[in-house]
Amino acid sequence: CVVWASQWAGLAFRPKVGQKVVCSGRVGLYAPQGSLQLYVNTVRPVGDGALAAKLEQIKARLDADGLLDPRRKRALPRFPRTVGIATSLTGAALQDFLKVAATRWPARLLVAGCTVQGQDAAASVVRALELLFEDGRSEVIVVTRGGGAKLDLLPFHDETLARWIATAPVPIVSAVGHEIDTSIADLVADAIAATPTAAAVLVLPDALELKRRTDQA
Repeated sequence: CVVWASQWAGLAFRPKVGQKVVCSGRVGLYAPQGSLQLYVNTVRPVGDGALAAKLEQIKARLDADGLLDPRRKRALPRFPRTVGIATSLTGAALQDFLKVAATRWPARLLVAGCTVQGQDAAASVVRALELLFEDGRSEVIVVTRGGGAKLDLLPFHDETLARWIATAPVPIVSAVGHEIDTSIADLVADAIAATPTAAAVLVLPDALELKRRTDQA
């Protein structure tokens, strides 16, 4: 496949090494040598390439609105009295969070159940956040799920969900159980935790350590 410099300059999508694409153009045959070439005039991404292009477009729109500016990130409350959690009621993520929370700080935990995987997951998480916002007691909210494959985490690349997280009235922690890929939810959240367990450690102080320090003082 060949792309002339004049065509390359006008391409809307320019592939990088390793990306899968579909190319169209015209076929050229040089009969004396039996060589066949495709002279490319359009290139479009497919598979991971198409997803990457879509995510870059979402990031560009969020960035244009100032939602990716690190200066807008807020500090988490040091001693939260109430923590909201948006997650599946049946998943391991909730149990992991509750197990760690029980050993740390005696905060009230408000859980808004939602779907965290599949086509309707993003809208379900948005609804859970809406309920926690309406309740008004949460001083910090954790959006969490367990680990999964890249496709399982697609709901957390949703632009509508990202905008809800970015404009939340209280700090949001994104803890969607991945340590390699960065989701768009991560980019707009006020803080990131690699796992639900790490999220509990992040938002809840260590009461035993605080007691020890107080006794020493």
